[in-house]
Amino acid sequence: MQIRIITPNLVHEAALLAYRQALAATDVPVHGAYFDLFPDIPSWLAACAAPAGTQLPNGIIKVADSNWIAWDDDSARVVGVINLRHTLNDYLRTYGGHIGYGVHPAYRHQGIATRMLAHALQYSDSLGLRELLLVCAVDNLASARVIEKNGGERLDIVNHEGELLYRYRIRRNDA
Repeated sequence: MQIRIITPNLVHEAALLAYRQALAATDVPVHGAYFDLFPDIPSWLAACAAPAGTQLPNGIIKVADSNWIAWDDDSARVVGVINLRHTLNDYLRTYGGHIGYGVHPAYRHQGIATRMLAHALQYSDSLGLRELLLVCAVDNLASARVIEKNGGERLDIVNHEGELLYRYRIRRNDA
């Protein structure tokens, strides 16, 4: 498996659709980049390219961000999606954090999320972000491990609409 972290575009539409369908076939909530909020891949890609302040579905106001996919060159599949928010609004400060990610069900537990998060953290250095907030569901032990492997320090637990969430801080050194 040869994985690259790349910026998505319309060339990846069929692979992104297959990724989305694979997620929909599971009972696990979709995480990463608000992927589940859009009716089709072109709409999601347009939202990725939209400027901060754009109104997204569900009343979400977009902040400046960067989006990537984990692309498996061997299978020509999208195996993960990750979103780095450059700033936080009130909602993200409590419930969403700086980074959201998800991994294709067939590719979980293979280090892909750890690698995607490391990529986003490295990129965050170029933005001057020195302290990042990450959030995951208390019952999402795999995501908690990914965050901890990347230096996450658990801050607290919050309740968001009946779901308990861990909040983590990752401190970065001066780049």
